[in-house]
Amino acid sequence: MMYIKEHRLFSFFAVGVALLFAGCAALSQYGQLEDRARENSARGNFDQAVLDVVQSLKLKPDYEKSQQLLIEIFPQAVEMHLARIDAAKNSSAAFKWDKVVAEYVALDRISGAVDFLIVTEYAKIKNPFHFDLRNYSQELTEPLNKAAEDHYQEGLLHAKVDSMESQKKAASAFRTAMGYVSDYKNCEALYEKARKAGIKRIAIITFENKSGKSGYGAVGEAIVDGVVGGVTTDPSASDLLEVVPRSRLEQVMREQKLGVGNFVDNKTASKLGKILGVHEIVVGSINQIVASPQRDTRREIHKKQHICEREDKNHKCEHEEEARAEVTVIDRTAGATISVTYNVMDVKTGEQKQTKNVFGRYAFNAEWAIYRGNEKALSAAERQLVAHGESNSPVDEEMVGMAQGDLVKQIALELKNSAR
Repeated sequence: MMYIKEHRLFSFFAVGVALLFAGCAALSQYGQLEDRARENSARGNFDQAVLDVVQSLKLKPDYEKSQQLLIEIFPQAVEMHLARIDAAKNSSAAFKWDKVVAEYVALDRISGAVDFLIVTEYAKIKNPFHFDLRNYSQELTEPLNKAAEDHYQEGLLHAKVDSMESQKKAASAFRTAMGYVSDYKNCEALYEKARKAGIKRIAIITFENKSGKSGYGAVGEAIVDGVVGGVTTDPSASDLLEVVPRSRLEQVMREQKLGVGNFVDNKTASKLGKILGVHEIVVGSINQIVASPQRDTRREIHKKQHICEREDKNHKCEHEEEARAEVTVIDRTAGATISVTYNVMDVKTGEQKQTKNVFGRYAFNAEWAIYRGNEKALSAAERQLVAHGESNSPVDEEMVGMAQGDLVKQIALELKNSAR
């Protein structure tokens, strides 16, 4: 009878140990990766499933559940991509070779991951597995060239049309072709030609300051310089937009003896734009500059807490005192706003294309607290506010400068979006 009890105890112990190890695997990173791989596989996302299970085996090469799962899903992933490649090759869809390239790239990625696993972890794998791994990167050469040719021909078609929009499309097509084969035919020269023909060129006349505030420096010039810099330093805008530097603009204005009063005149702006060789002229004015001085709002809080000063050996309070404090929470705000209106004029027609009102803003906010009385009455949050200490807002000139920076970002973004 004792033997049976001991045997049962041993069985329970063995089951418990097995469950413990199973639980450890489930909770471990390699176990979680294997679970995620199964979920992805069930959803048909075989690529991610392969990458997850490979990562699981890198962490624990002898984990049999991950080994078995890889044996099941890797061939499925390969077959899926090969079927998609055949379907794409046999289709009549435009730019079908883009799809073929994408499928080969995906195949190469998962095959490379499995190959790397086998090379680096083979000795640690309990039951080594074997796959017929092909080097799909070698099979990419033909699809890459055919994809590049498709976009090259697309670029040639767009390049024949004498319009900014078509030249922009041509430049995009030639750039895509070079993305497949970097030195494909004469793509680079054609791309540069189309880019120059499709780019929008604009000039921005210094914004006239009509705010009545002159104590913040040359704000109009600073806005224009900031917008020019925001466009020219953005690589994503280089194919879309070119802005004439303010120095070149002012040189032409001096040569043409153009005064500030002429800037709002459409005919004069059109004349200036033709001399500069731009498509659009941006004329603007600063309507308002407001710097709001710092303002404090105070809240008074009366605090009362019962504090245990001494405990007995059983941690029960033997002596309790009342702690009181008067807490003042200060909320300090300040800020600045710049409002401008700018017009975009079409140089060719001499007409106004659009008008925009833009507000640049900066807001300062700080909160801290002071107290009188017993610190023990304060909550953790109140003590943190006390530790913050007093903060002062920037001076007016700095706040206006930061509002100006916000304004510049908005105008630069608007101009870039209009060129897309």
